[in-house]
Amino acid sequence: MMQGRVARVTGRIGAGLLLAAGALTGCGGASDSAAPDDLELPVAFGLTRDATGLSATALARSTPGDPLYGQWLTADEIARYGAGPEAAKQVLAELKAAGLVGELHPTGGLIVGTLSVAEAQEVLGVDIIVDDSGAGPVAKPAKPPEVPRQWLGTVAEVVGLTLQLPPEPSGAPSAPASDGATAPTCPPAPALVATLTEYYGLAPLHAAGRGGEGVTMGILQIDQTSQRALEIFERCYNATIPPVTTVAVDPSDPAVFGPVAEESTLDIVAASLIAPNLESIRSYQFNPRASIAFPLAAAIGDALAEGGPQIISTSIGVCELNLRSQALDVSEWLLAAGAAAGVTVIAAAGDTGSSACAPGTDVESSQYPASSTFVTGVGGTRFTSGPGPLAEQVWNDSPAVQQAGGGATVSVLPRPAYQQNLPGPNNRIVPDLAFIAAPATFGPIPVCSDEGVCAIKVVGGTSATSPGVAAAVSELADALAPGTAEPRRLGLLNPLLYSLAVGSDSASLFKDVTVGNNDLFGVGCCNAAPGYDPATGWGSVDFGALLAYYQSQG
Repeated sequence: MMQGRVARVTGRIGAGLLLAAGALTGCGGASDSAAPDDLELPVAFGLTRDATGLSATALARSTPGDPLYGQWLTADEIARYGAGPEAAKQVLAELKAAGLVGELHPTGGLIVGTLSVAEAQEVLGVDIIVDDSGAGPVAKPAKPPEVPRQWLGTVAEVVGLTLQLPPEPSGAPSAPASDGATAPTCPPAPALVATLTEYYGLAPLHAAGRGGEGVTMGILQIDQTSQRALEIFERCYNATIPPVTTVAVDPSDPAVFGPVAEESTLDIVAASLIAPNLESIRSYQFNPRASIAFPLAAAIGDALAEGGPQIISTSIGVCELNLRSQALDVSEWLLAAGAAAGVTVIAAAGDTGSSACAPGTDVESSQYPASSTFVTGVGGTRFTSGPGPLAEQVWNDSPAVQQAGGGATVSVLPRPAYQQNLPGPNNRIVPDLAFIAAPATFGPIPVCSDEGVCAIKVVGGTSATSPGVAAAVSELADALAPGTAEPRRLGLLNPLLYSLAVGSDSASLFKDVTVGNNDLFGVGCCNAAPGYDPATGWGSVDFGALLAYYQSQG
């Protein structure tokens, strides 16, 4: 049992689920009101930095054949690409004098912290309003904040100042908390672990390693973590869940994370099934309407310190069309820093097929950070039924349900060098890989409310693909470490994967997916095909063959 394993860390800043990200345009409508003066809001001040230089060195250190390949940077070395230390200290001192509670990020490229509404309005000259026009109240700037004149030349962008607020109490009495006597009945245990182990070639990793021992995985989340659900899963499936710590990224009221722990449970379970001996899992819990730059800042900052996560997984994504350029620039800086330090980041490409911005708009679009240059984006598959050996096709549940694995040929980001030989437009294309995502494969799992009421529910989607691949990479990192040595940092996988995919041994390393499409709304994209395609990337990886490749290289 997991009694006492889930811890919560508060007071620090440091999916295929689509993150709601409202555009900051106009001054709101009739439903807007002033935000309380004492409400604390997350904010980041991006500093003038050498983003081009950091990106170049991150890619060089991730690319086989480059003289710098595998030579990871320390936090101090990364910070040399950041702002000038004296100028950064001066801005930080002035911000603290104005009320900021925060610090210079270890990458040296931004200052991150919180300001109260009153302080933000005084420092930035922008009104903070409460917008009640959507599904719930949101505190946000009435217009995008601009860099104050006194910091021009040192500060490049201002990101944040947006939080979803808790709903007004309904007045209805709360349901009594459940106890052990009312725990749900365990369903029959599926043979999922055995199936995944055989299909994805995980047995050699199990034999060579220690089940991910020594690896800390970071997972980005926008809901609560349920200790009770994880305990029930352990009991029902005789499984092992690594120690889980919840890190509160921002000063959100706990009510904004919803009453039910579903997404977080699936992520933790998917990672644990494949790598049960992970050192720990850190769940970076952030506000559903805050910029994804904040959990990235916390996770990457921790990754640059001793004992931090070596691998980061996110099933949470943002429609690229809703992502402001300032937040994108800060996020790409953070992800480049992670890659330069040897951190592997895996992200789900989404659950709405080639229309990542649905239901807001059905046009072809990508989900970020799966579309980042420095992230391995993962699409979704389902196992085929019928005679013959087990195989995969694109996960697409339409027309019954408008869900499918993410992937698209459009992006606001330029095409990275490792994709230069792909056909299509000159921009980043997603995904890079695929993994099993169909809900019927991963479910059922325990889903518990914050009142202790639990049920067994079938869930899935690309929310399972990202932690599943991240866990396999954790086992790979563990298997490559001799004896009791620290797990090997593998960094950005994409340059290696793309070079292997066009090599003579590609058929043994990748399981090509050639059946199905992820087009939910008739946008004309994307079909599976031999070789690379924007529905499943290069297909799924045989991790045992990938381990053999690494071992052959010494």
